Amino acid sequence: MKKLVLYSAQETPKDHKVNLELLRLIAKPNPRIAYIPSDFVNDSAWFQGKKNYYAQYGATLEEPVRFGAVLLGSELQNLFAFDAIHLSGGNTPQFLTLLRHHDLLERLRDFVANGGVLIGVSAGAIIMTPDIFSAYDCGDDRPSEPFDHTALGLVDFTFMPHDTSELEIRCQELALELNRTLYACQDGDGIVVNGDEIKLIGDVLEFLPQRSKVNQALPREI
Repeated sequence: MKKLVLYSAQETPKDHKVNLELLRLIAKPNPRIAYIPSDFVNDSAWFQGKKNYYAQYGATLEEPVRFGAVLLGSELQNLFAFDAIHLSGGNTPQFLTLLRHHDLLERLRDFVANGGVLIGVSAGAIIMTPDIFSAYDCGDDRPSEPFDHTALGLVDFTFMPHDTSELEIRCQELALELNRTLYACQDGDGIVVNGDEIKLIGDVLEFLPQRSKVNQALPREI
């Protein structure tokens, strides 16, 4: 049973409800969460901020892997021993390239299949979906060279973080182009997947792959 949490952002007051859903999914006291950064830069201040953020909820955030170094088998084994894994925000194509380079995509799929909780923030959340095309409407530049946009494919919908009213026409267009449902999520809101259940937390908009009124019929918490 897959357990996923997709954040548009984190550390906003509204995210509290999404955080509580995350803790329910993990269902362990004092959970340990592994942090996977989106690039080679080890920003200790940023990581420490995230560590402090999770500590408010009784969770310990650790950084078991560094992309700037060769990943050893023992490091990877340790990574997948955590209760949950946090995929950070950042540049989505670059993050996907790093995960693919280190053969982590299939390992992450196995982690989820074996009951691990996967957390994604912005770019990290987009990478949970079938592909990363929505990233280019969120500010990421398209790679200049031919690029494989295929991502983890843990869900069958497209995720658009940082939703604004200006993006909504584009959201409908992208749902049509990709022929799948698209969820547009404002900062502070999120999506929780628990097995076959999809829970929309906050004002998440659903765009169907046909021209119709936005539908919000799935279970929601406001």
